[in-house]
Amino acid sequence: MAEAVKKKSASKKKRAATKKTAAGTGKAPARRTVYVVDGARTPFLKAVEPGPFSASDLATQAGRQLLARQPFEPTDLDEVVLGCVMPGPDEANIARVTALRLGCGGKVPAFTVQRNC
Repeated sequence: MAEAVKKKSASKKKRAATKKTAAGTGKAPARRTVYVVDGARTPFLKAVEPGPFSASDLATQAGRQLLARQPFEPTDLDEVVLGCVMPGPDEANIARVTALRLGCGGKVPAFTVQRNC
């Protein structure tokens, strides 16, 4: 039953999305295929006090390993999405900080996702 409700809800959302138009054109927005290329993470850590590395230091190290596996340059990315539970106060958008450190360039947008339990 719950699955049927989810499917019905999903089809309503799909219809609503197709009714929306591109700003002022009267045409439906173009659909793009989105690919998640790869992912990397740092290990879990329980600590009493902060360690010698910031969250962006750890994210940059994970990102370097991730990019080393790819056949393209960091500047070829369309977008960077980074999840972080506790970024430091001087790293308001840790994804942006990390993307710049990884050499993605200023034109590649980056945003941070924070979802605590």
